Formats: sequence, C-alpha cells, structure tokens
Amino acid sequence: MHWRLSWYLKQTRLRHPPQFINLEPTNACNLSCIWCVADRSRTKGMLSLSLAENILDQAAAAKVREVRLFLAGEPLLYPHITALVSLVNERNLKSVIHTNAMLLTEEMSNDIIGAGLSEISFSVNGITSREVSENQPGADLYTMIANIRTFLSLSNNSPDSVTSTILQIIRKRHDRQRAETRRFIRETFIQERPDRILLLEPHSWSGQLTSCSEDSKHTVYHPCQPLWQGMSIGWDGRVFLCCGDLNGSVPVGDMTRSSLMEIWLGTELTEARCAVAGNKRANRPLCSSCDAVWWNKHPLMADMRRAAWRLTGGMDR
Repeated sequence: MHWRLSWYLKQTRLRHPPQFINLEPTNACNLSCIWCVADRSRTKGMLSLSLAENILDQAAAAKVREVRLFLAGEPLLYPHITALVSLVNERNLKSVIHTNAMLLTEEMSNDIIGAGLSEISFSVNGITSREVSENQPGADLYTMIANIRTFLSLSNNSPDSVTSTILQIIRKRHDRQRAETRRFIRETFIQERPDRILLLEPHSWSGQLTSCSEDSKHTVYHPCQPLWQGMSIGWDGRVFLCCGDLNGSVPVGDMTRSSLMEIWLGTELTEARCAVAGNKRANRPLCSSCDAVWWNKHPLMADMRRAAWRLTGGMDR
C-alpha cells in the first residue's frame, strides 16, 4: 500500500489519499466509559446527510477505501444510520461501525445488515456485570451480549449479509486474565461466534489518559500511523488532527470550506507529519504526549514476520 511505504520511509509530502476516513455521525454517547477521553467540550450535534453525501462523493473520487462511521460518539444514536450506511455502499466504499451494542435492537440489526454494512465491531469493557458497569457506566452486560448474539444470528442466517463481525473485549491486565476471558467467550458464544475476537487493553488516547499511558519500555521511535493512514471528520465537517482527537482540540481543516484532498495534503497535516517524523513534537498539542510513537522494534520487522507467518499457512517455522 502506498500509505504504508510512505509511512515506513517517513515521507511527509504525500501523493496517496487517506486509506480510510472517520466520518462522525454524532458525538453524542449513551455511556460514560472511564477509558474514553471525550470530555463533552464539543457542541453535540448530528451529521447532515447533505454534508455526508458531499464528503462521500469526494472520498470515492479520491479512491478512499473505507469509511468508519464513528469517532467520539455512539453511531447508533444517529437517526439516519441506515441511510448513511447505504450512502457509503452506493459509492463502493467499505462501511464500518464501532458500537457498545446497547442500542443494537433486532430491528436496528436487520436494518443495517440489509443496508449492506461491511463490518461491525462491538466494544465490551469487561466480562462480569460489575466490571462492565464500572468501566462503562450506563451499560448492562446482559443487554450487550443479548444484542450481539441477536446480531450474529441475524447476520449468519441472512443470505444477503456481507457484514463481518469483531468482538473487542477491553480489560486492564489482560495478560494476567487471558484464561478467564477466553473461558467467558467460550461459554457466552456457543452457537454464534464473531468472525474475530480481540483481547485488548485500554490505550492512552495519544497520552491524554495518563492512567493508561505505557511505561517507556519500547525504545524504537517511529511515527504513529494515523497521520499517514486516515482522516477524522467531525459531525459538523471540521477535520481533526487524528482519530485520538475526540475533543477536536487540534482542528486542521473544514470540509464545508475546503476539499478532502486539499486538507489531507494541506499545510496543517503536512507540518504535523514533519514534526512527528523528525521527533520534533515538544510544542505540538496531542503529539507531544503521544505514546503511539514508541515501538519495541521497527514496524517493518513485525510486518515482515506477519507476512511470512501467513505465507506458511499460519504455522511457525
């Protein structure tokens, strides 16, 4: 991929479009997750379908591959989410939703499956009712699991469904709890299983969530990926520095005034790439505290190992 090569080489004047865009249907949310940095400082609002069509037309023309219909809020709160999925698919773009599943009713599931949703991921922050209620205030584990099971059943039994499913279970200290997490998964998803299951730990949101910032164990510096890979657009058309900027603290453009490619190749994002590529981040908001720039080895090494693993059929040599 062009973006990956330019990222490996730390090129700052890009020729390729973003691989994906985050297009935010709304920044409103029904939960108050303790590992989310959205601080309610942005005005709450909803993406207009006319603005969405304009952005999606530009994304298709630029050959963007994927549209992620989420950023700071819960996308299922958006009243036109089914129509938005259809607009993405009409332009032959991959449509993705990330949800806490609390609002994923059977009717909603049928609607977005029928609209041709490409991928959906479910975020569950724990494996017990108490753990989930503490980590995702306002959530109920049994409701989330019931809704996810219903979605899986409907999708798996629909001959027209193209939706791939991902379950993300987020817990602190997963390395010490992996066995019990896997047992929970086996017992919970006996008949219908997601296509992928990810066991994750909470991240620091570009260093903003200090309780989750990594200790400086990694010593290899390499730029984080988002500035080379994707563009994040708020519900009102403002473009933010990266997908970690949930509060819109570093605006870099406005889709109501400039085109997608003008912003992507523009001064603000180019200067940010230069600063990150050269590790001159000290005075740059978000970038200065971001811990996503530290690796245990050059990322190319990990990608080459992963490619070799796939070529051998997933078997260790």
